[in-house]
Amino acid sequence: MLVLIVDDSKVMQKINKQIVESLGHSTVCVSNGAEAIEQLSGPVDLVLLDVNMPIMDGFEFLSKTVELRKVRGIKVIMCTTEGQRDTVVKALRLGANNYVVKPIDKDKLIEKIKGL
Repeated sequence: MLVLIVDDSKVMQKINKQIVESLGHSTVCVSNGAEAIEQLSGPVDLVLLDVNMPIMDGFEFLSKTVELRKVRGIKVIMCTTEGQRDTVVKALRLGANNYVVKPIDKDKLIEKIKGL
């Protein structure tokens, strides 16, 4: 499985990369939604997506890729500091499959990935 990690924080990219690769999956890291859309031209199975990023945030990415994600079966787990109920509901309505609040709990993220 190829996992696209979309986060403007290099530290979060590294943490998520280590978790995902410990499960035997491959990763690609990018810093915003616009770069993530470019990566969707290749074989992506799962996106770990932050909300707050420059250029294109996570919600805009979700909005612009709804049909493509449906057709290709690409799953999305939001990984963000935004844990308010309305933010979670918005992400799920835009097609996120699950939601994890930072700081990332390794076991919780692994559980969410395995549950897709």
